[in-house]
Amino acid sequence: KDQVLYLNDLAVSTLRDQQNYMHHASNLVFPNQQGRIRTEIGERWATIKKAVGIPLTYRCHDLRHQFATILASSGRVDPYTVQRLLTHKDFRTTQRYAHLYEQAMRNGVKVIDEMFSDKAAEKLVEGVDIKPDVA
Repeated sequence: KDQVLYLNDLAVSTLRDQQNYMHHASNLVFPNQQGRIRTEIGERWATIKKAVGIPLTYRCHDLRHQFATILASSGRVDPYTVQRLLTHKDFRTTQRYAHLYEQAMRNGVKVIDEMFSDKAAEKLVEGVDIKPDVA
């Protein structure tokens, strides 16, 4: 099934740089040295990981999990959009991909502090008659 994949500006720029770097005329994004379809990336992926300090156990597929986690933890992208960006049909799959960073969890509970600050609490209970339960 054909899918539309949305790319951010950094991804587009990186792909354009890759296209300019290629020595072979090819319509492939990452061709092999002969300009044909690359069938193996293990050695290149290991070189990239070593060069940028990524653990050698990090798999290429882990990038999808990282992408989902960054979006989910940002607090700026709703879960449905994360699901669509990952092209998952079932939201349960997205939940397995998108984990929340600890800081996102901390930020989540800070919302309660904001809601119950002096001014916010006054507005929250304004006009509400709070009485103890009488049995």
